[in-house]
Amino acid sequence: SQKSTDNSTQKQYTFGSFHFEPENYLLKNENQNITLTEREASLLKLFLDNPNTVLKREKILMELWGSDDYFLGRSLDVFISRLRKIIKEETHVRIENIPRVGFKLVVE
Repeated sequence: SQKSTDNSTQKQYTFGSFHFEPENYLLKNENQNITLTEREASLLKLFLDNPNTVLKREKILMELWGSDDYFLGRSLDVFISRLRKIIKEETHVRIENIPRVGFKLVVE
């Protein structure tokens, strides 16, 4: 795989009108700069690294918390809804629920 181990080039993401700097937990577009929490940033990065791919709840929980217990699942729902609120203006980007499986970041 082509994973870069050169940390001087910080990976940045652009989706819709947003520009995301995971290292700085910064999500911005022309109207706003949003500082995410570490977990929100990790979650968004995980989605952006796997666009249009179903991410299982267990995988997300293991990636972010290293555990997939029920209470963390409730926390995850809160993080998802926070991210949804932030990107709701974006017409071509959305986080879909895949019932009983997980979530998918849809980028058109």
